[in-house]
Amino acid sequence: MKTPLVFSSLIITLSLFAQAPTALQQPSTPFGSPAASPSGNSGGTAPRAGDESEGDKIAGGGNNFLGKDLPFLDPNGNFSFDGQHGNVMNNRLFRARFEKYLNAEEESGPDSREYNAVIKEILDRLAPGQADVFVRDTGKTNLETAFSLLSKASSFDIDAHLCDAIASDVYSIWQSQNENDRLERLNVTLEQKQQMTKWNLQHTIQDLGNDIGSATKKSQDPFKEKLKQEQLDASTTDLKKDMLEKEVEMKANIAKEALNDTTAKLNFQTLMLQLFLQRRYQHVIICTRFYRAIFKDGSDQLTPGKDVAELFGKVSGGPPTLEVLDSLSSEAMRDVKEGVEAFLFLLDKNEMESATNRLAEAFAIGEYMPEIRLLPREKKRQALAFFQKANQLMSAMEVRDYGLAEQLIKEIQPMAQDFDATKPNQVIQTAKQVSALHLGKAINAASAGDQATMESEIKAASEIWPRNPQLAEVTKKIFDNSNVINKSLNEFDQLLQEKNYWLIDQDKGRFLIATANSPEREKQLEKVLTDVATIRMTILQAEAIAKRGDKCGAWETVESIYKKFPDDNKLNQLRATLTTEASDFVNSLSHAKELEDSNQPGSSLAWYLRAQHIYPSSDFAQQGITRLVTQLFPENK
Repeated sequence: MKTPLVFSSLIITLSLFAQAPTALQQPSTPFGSPAASPSGNSGGTAPRAGDESEGDKIAGGGNNFLGKDLPFLDPNGNFSFDGQHGNVMNNRLFRARFEKYLNAEEESGPDSREYNAVIKEILDRLAPGQADVFVRDTGKTNLETAFSLLSKASSFDIDAHLCDAIASDVYSIWQSQNENDRLERLNVTLEQKQQMTKWNLQHTIQDLGNDIGSATKKSQDPFKEKLKQEQLDASTTDLKKDMLEKEVEMKANIAKEALNDTTAKLNFQTLMLQLFLQRRYQHVIICTRFYRAIFKDGSDQLTPGKDVAELFGKVSGGPPTLEVLDSLSSEAMRDVKEGVEAFLFLLDKNEMESATNRLAEAFAIGEYMPEIRLLPREKKRQALAFFQKANQLMSAMEVRDYGLAEQLIKEIQPMAQDFDATKPNQVIQTAKQVSALHLGKAINAASAGDQATMESEIKAASEIWPRNPQLAEVTKKIFDNSNVINKSLNEFDQLLQEKNYWLIDQDKGRFLIATANSPEREKQLEKVLTDVATIRMTILQAEAIAKRGDKCGAWETVESIYKKFPDDNKLNQLRATLTTEASDFVNSLSHAKELEDSNQPGSSLAWYLRAQHIYPSSDFAQQGITRLVTQLFPENK
């Protein structure tokens, strides 16, 4: 088994994709999704794939090196961070981003190859001991050549102008160093002038002192002696003042030099750490090599702000240094390369589950690495087919559609030899058995005239397996009393007319029985139960997102289904609350949509961009931008 590793990039993966603590602390079903309990107890949980693995026990130990404070990723894709546990695949945002990557075309064109060659040349020229080497062919040192190559690298879209940022900071450092050289030369000049002024002062005092002494001997007049002393003081005042001004100016120049040097270092260090947290590991190594080549004081210690230092400390377990940045970046790059190699090997062996997990882990660690970006789309699409089926299976297990889950398991097994269906099959079979047990009890209770128990058992069976085909058969046998059925149907019709869907869902066991012989009402009830389940899941998801402080994401989650269920009171209440809490973002989107509907694409695009600036992860803003860009620039469609 591969040794578990602590990666710097995982801290960013968690910050981008982490779910609410309550979700993270739940164990995982197959593929990391929560499963329902097959018992009648709504609070129970069925056995799950991620329950108390050995890696979880190690990661959860408070006193272990890989304890609560450090992000921990085990070979199964389970991570632990700050006392929370989860699976890298069990995350809506990560799954969406990963699926987008699996559908994207590989970056294997000439531009990508040329860009990677430029980055490699920059790294080679800045390798240890090579930066100051003079190259005759170019007439420059490797350091100067590498600096000029930054502009070329930044011209490629894949670089996102990160090399421009590095070049800007390097140029600012050189400007700062030139300014410091100028200040040093100025101080040398000032010191020479100060020495000259000092010499003049000494000789002035000496000459005037001799004159005063001679005059005093010849004349004992105190008035004349005082006059001569005042003449001496007046002659030396300007010289003393000039010396003091030069001394102050020299000290000010020394302070400017120190400030320039500190500011230049701090800015460059901040850029390095920012690139590191963005998982741009090649750019991090470029920065560290530029840093060592420019600042030759031998200090590897970084001095970022307190928040950044604490964040980095959680990653590395110590203060940030160039050596740590280099080693963590190199280790992450190596692990991404190994992850892609493992994916390709497992793909050839038709071990699709392990292959997909290895690729997902490599993607989470180094999304922008060449090995990830150059992976052929046809190979990624093979992983995508399994990934989508796996997500379908997760959804089916979540909503307890065990019939669909069984079908999906049969479809997945030929795709992946390593797929272990033991636990999901155990959950399904247990649910079937317990549901059948409740139906049997319901039949016995109906025979005994115990309507309360009968209804309770029917409700329990429907909660365990809502789409159990035997549920309708049993209800037909039980409810042959037309009065009870008619009463339930009338109540159902009234609640349906009042759009009181939550009350219908609350008493769904009785209505499932009542509508068993009414195909039209049965379809209506099925739609109501499905809609309420969708609304409930959306509300829970939005509330969990809002608890993390992501009010805009919570609002988008609610808004995505609001138009489908505009009359639902609970959904409206939550939407109103989130609209108030994310008012700037919502107003920007609303104004952008109004301008778009008014055929003002330019102004509308500006407002969509403003909304995206407020909440960069907004799907609504991105969709609006895409529509308007396509409208404004059809030639670039």
